[in-house]
Amino acid sequence: MSRRCKLAPIRSLARKPGRPLAIMARLTAAQRERLFTWLTKDGGITYAKARERIWRDWGFKASNCSLCSFWQRYCQPRLLQPAPDPAGKVILEIVIQVRAKEREP
Repeated sequence: MSRRCKLAPIRSLARKPGRPLAIMARLTAAQRERLFTWLTKDGGITYAKARERIWRDWGFKASNCSLCSFWQRYCQPRLLQPAPDPAGKVILEIVIQVRAKEREP
């Protein structure tokens, strides 16, 4: 039986008195990029190891659910983007060069 992280409905994410804003939402761009690399490079690390690194490197605790949310909102969309087509770029460069030569007197 697999455990799935259930995201809370948006209405329950309102800040409660004395409760800090979502930790993962407060990451800097550099921290988000570093966490993305940890989770994806060479097969990625487990959430448990990511939590340890976050505590060691950044000094705060993260939960599996917050890491799951980060994965769904930040990592998954980046991984699902289509890769750039290198052949298309080469063809475009050739077309540009040919047109430039045609315009020369």
